[in-house]
Amino acid sequence: MNICMVSRDFYPDIGGIASHVLELSKELAGHGHNVHVVRVSYGKGTDEIKKMHGFTAHYVHIPGSIPKLRFLISGIRAAAYINKLIRTEKIEVLHWHDYVSSSIETKISGRGISKVFTNHSSNYLEDVGRKRFHIIRYMLSHADAVIAPSRELWEKSFAIAGQEKAFYIPNGVDAQKFRPVKSNVALKKKLGIASNEKVVLCPRRLEPKNGVIYFAKAVPGIARKVKKCRFVIVGGGFPEEREKIEKELKENGSSKKVVLAGAVENSEMPAYYSIADVVVLPSIMEATSIAGLEAMACGKPLVGSNIGGIPEIIENNRTGILVEPAQHRQIELKVNELLLDKAAMERLGRNARKKIEKKFTWEIIAGKTIEVYRRCML
Repeated sequence: MNICMVSRDFYPDIGGIASHVLELSKELAGHGHNVHVVRVSYGKGTDEIKKMHGFTAHYVHIPGSIPKLRFLISGIRAAAYINKLIRTEKIEVLHWHDYVSSSIETKISGRGISKVFTNHSSNYLEDVGRKRFHIIRYMLSHADAVIAPSRELWEKSFAIAGQEKAFYIPNGVDAQKFRPVKSNVALKKKLGIASNEKVVLCPRRLEPKNGVIYFAKAVPGIARKVKKCRFVIVGGGFPEEREKIEKELKENGSSKKVVLAGAVENSEMPAYYSIADVVVLPSIMEATSIAGLEAMACGKPLVGSNIGGIPEIIENNRTGILVEPAQHRQIELKVNELLLDKAAMERLGRNARKKIEKKFTWEIIAGKTIEVYRRCML
């Protein structure tokens, strides 16, 4: 099958969508499909075509000198590039991953071929909440199928796709790359963490929806209960939110207990999970968290918000612990319980790994995605 993925978030970007597109494309290519990924970005640069992991990545640069016209210019140029690729590679399926930008580009390109949208977007949920269905229908009326990585997004995709065209397929994880290993002593030393200190990891970009501020609020209560404990936040972007987090840590006296590691390449994340005793997902809005799946694949107990797609990966008290969103006292309480109960941490970690192997490998996710493509082509 000849497949064209379209995404503004893609390697070397760091984040859930970028990782999803990379891993899905890699797995589809590994199954013998001809996969092309088109990534459009603004600013200086020359267009590039690269071979990676068995598929082809197309990096298309749009000059950003006229901000007011940038969106229009990028849409037209991206659509022209996609149309050319469709002709030369005989593309059969056009699969995009951005609610706004790529929806426009795919609407004005690829006539006569199957079109699939993966709905990762918190912006989409916001539009549904505001009942802006006229905007949603305009953006996505050309989709033959909508894939949603959480039950919440799946149900709310009925508004534009109808139940017969909406499919729930969760995010996946590379269970070979992310697996239980011994703690990375060198990384602990690099971060200034003693070998006998426990580590609580929050692997979240500093986007407000990821709720890292609530993790920061929970830190002093955990540190009072578990004396030899350090905290690591892995994630970058969103300078204003970082300022809020730093201010909170300073005001609650926890700055010296917390390492703000910034953005980290996905290839380095297994080392960060290896040093963690507990992993926290304090999100206030979320699909099937890729960071959560990675932590589970590494055999780590999760404490996560009971929101969006997180309850689909965390079975409460079996593969992790659920807390209510935006409730830092609950995070504090549950993390403390785990840190003081080694047997519980090990049990949750083992169960988490087993669940990954059964339901969330990219091989399983790619197989389900191909089924959607085939239904669209009938």
